[in-house]
Amino acid sequence: MKSVYEYADIIEYLREKMIQLAEVNGGLTHRDVITVSQELDKYILQAQKQSESNGENDKSVHETVTVSQLAWG
Repeated sequence: MKSVYEYADIIEYLREKMIQLAEVNGGLTHRDVITVSQELDKYILQAQKQSESNGENDKSVHETVTVSQLAWG
């Protein structure tokens, strides 16, 4: 099982990848962007569940996950 910090790294990588794909492919509705967005959503949910189950209250981890969520609605 991954730590919340590992999830945060993966989330940041996928967020950057999604932005690059959106720029290259002309928007957020391109199938490659949507695929990465869905994968990103999956990791965000896993990180939140992991954080909640561990009772972790590390503000920086929660902010990373929240900022990634807000970046794409």
